[in-house]
Amino acid sequence: MAEQIAVQTGDRAVKLAALRRTKALATIALAACVALFLLARSFESQLPALAFAAAFFEAAAIGGIADWYAVVALFRR
Repeated sequence: MAEQIAVQTGDRAVKLAALRRTKALATIALAACVALFLLARSFESQLPALAFAAAFFEAAAIGGIADWYAVVALFRR
């Protein structure tokens, strides 16, 4: 019985660590999209082709924020 409790506690710790890694990766990806959007937008006057990159990063950031909001609205108690 005690072994089962220890295994369940260990499994929970592993799942919690995986969740934290996933959240950190998602936050880094969202921050990178916003930073790259701002960077592309700032150099767009010198290199007009960066408008495509800026549009891509803007869409990715908006999509990431929308996904974050949907998950929080659906699953937060």
